[in-house]
Amino acid sequence: DADGVDHERRYDSFGRLDRVKADGITRDMTYDEFDRVASLTAVDAASGNRVVQTLSYDALGREHTR
Repeated sequence: DADGVDHERRYDSFGRLDRVKADGITRDMTYDEFDRVASLTAVDAASGNRVVQTLSYDALGREHTR
């Protein structure tokens, strides 16, 4: 990017972004049956620290909790 950070992106068989690597952080995404992001996991390669966010949606498809 403009700041000189290399980004590596990976897509699943449906063309959805499922992994981004940049600055020693790997971010993985999973999707539900409606192609909405179901979870986000970030792992710091240096420390091994992991953060997981799970998302849920209401009946209208709006993000309800994270």
